Amino acid sequence: MEKLTIENAKKLNEYIQKAHYNEYNSNVVTMLMWQHVYEMNVHFHEHYALVLVNYHHHFGWLMPYCEEKYRLEALQAMKEYSFKHHLPFEIHGMNEEFKHYCETHDFPFIYHDDLDARDYVYDASMHMNLIGKRMQKRRNHFNAFMKEYENRFIFKTIDSSDFQNILYFLERWMNQHIHQDSLELEVIGIKYLLDHMEELQVSGGCIYIDGRLEAFCLTSLLSEDTLQIHVEKANHEIRGLYVALFKYTLMQWEGKITKVNREDDMGIPELRKAKQDLKPIFQIRKYAAFYGAYDLIQANEEYLPMMKKLWLDSFQEETALSTDYFFDHLFHYEDTTLLVHEKALIGMIQLRKMKIQYNSEAVTTRFIVGVAIHPFYQRCGYMKILMNHVLSQSQEPFLFIQAYNWDLYRPFGFHEAYQLKKVFYQRETKQTMIPECEDPALLLNIYQRYTADKNGFRIRDVKYFQHFINYMKLDGHIYANTDAYICISPTENGYLVSECAYTKLSSLTKLLDMFEGPLEVWCDLSCPLSQEAELMNRMFVRGDFKAEGLLYINEFL
Repeated sequence: MEKLTIENAKKLNEYIQKAHYNEYNSNVVTMLMWQHVYEMNVHFHEHYALVLVNYHHHFGWLMPYCEEKYRLEALQAMKEYSFKHHLPFEIHGMNEEFKHYCETHDFPFIYHDDLDARDYVYDASMHMNLIGKRMQKRRNHFNAFMKEYENRFIFKTIDSSDFQNILYFLERWMNQHIHQDSLELEVIGIKYLLDHMEELQVSGGCIYIDGRLEAFCLTSLLSEDTLQIHVEKANHEIRGLYVALFKYTLMQWEGKITKVNREDDMGIPELRKAKQDLKPIFQIRKYAAFYGAYDLIQANEEYLPMMKKLWLDSFQEETALSTDYFFDHLFHYEDTTLLVHEKALIGMIQLRKMKIQYNSEAVTTRFIVGVAIHPFYQRCGYMKILMNHVLSQSQEPFLFIQAYNWDLYRPFGFHEAYQLKKVFYQRETKQTMIPECEDPALLLNIYQRYTADKNGFRIRDVKYFQHFINYMKLDGHIYANTDAYICISPTENGYLVSECAYTKLSSLTKLLDMFEGPLEVWCDLSCPLSQEAELMNRMFVRGDFKAEGLLYINEFL
């Protein structure tokens, strides 16, 4: 391989044009601007060009540059080179189309959806003309700029006569910012582009106000209809200056381009907000791909620490205490399937057998206790792999699931079946507090009487309620009298009753009236509490599940 230089950049660009990726990393201008940080090494073959990036001795490839018919050949060459030189076989900056290509051609990769690396793409005409409701705020900024500086500024295409003024501006600009080290690296790249504007066909514009340079940008064509903004700097104290710089830069390309690529946001919150405020028409998703196939395995002790951490991180209602209790008392390896890659845990799904009373019969089914994907691997289709695997293995007539995002599960055949009523309860009469309930037999008795005339409820036993009592103690309480119980936990604004069972309404209200603060009560639809209420879906079912008067109980065990 050879180092990417200004001399071989033109040759590489010929291969890039054949690939048609149209994302900002696939631009020799970008590569050379950051060559001092990300060392680019290239290999030219008759059919393809390969770029290997060395970032502080961590190596990774860019997508191969070639016609589609040579992609597999190029991928194989990248793989062989990596293995021969004991380098990880990774591809970074992979777009969605290339990811789909690898998947459909059975080239094994594990993927990471890199949110911080997505390209922001904008409508050139929208920002050139500042027309429409979406441009109202920017139009206001531009009008304010024109009102103040209309007869005091000039915009011009950058040429060598501006170079020294740009350097003076950058010195002033750097002194106004805190992160000097990263800015110095960017300035090195800017100087490189200024030195090689002609060879790299870099263009740009600058704005002088009262004879002093206050803003400039450097651009290049990413494709026939897309302009890429490599650098954009302006005096932020001058209102509307950035808007004016962008507008006049695009006016240079009127009739020649339709889109503008403003690169990524690097995961910097302020930069992300600024780029989103510019109203992109779309973003180009980017992935990191790591060679190797995934495995679906039954959970085992080796993965227990990773499973506990993933469980805690994935479910907002879990705490360290509740997670420990769950894995110590309720978790079963045989109920859990893991998706792994080279000892790394990508995701997990747990299904537990349970019995429900359905149309006067005890029916054995399964409850999906949780599906969790490690944040690094989310949005790459791994939940779908886990779900399809367990669904293909399922023999039960019904599967149940509770979820935060119901829409994720509709494509798998799940539909709404259980609803609850959220009642915003105001106590009627102050009641004296009673001790917490420690009697699982009493809770079971109330539950069985409560559900005796209802359909679709879970069949519980004393062991269930023993765990129930212990679990609730972690962040809440259970109170009971002879004819009702409530499970109650403190919230930021008051209390949440996440489950209640009762045979007499008066017995239920006596328990609720022990609490003064705002009380949100989750109860079945037939509950006669008369206060303000909302309906909420709380259980999805897969299968031919039809019944009236379904009972919702908060199944977290």
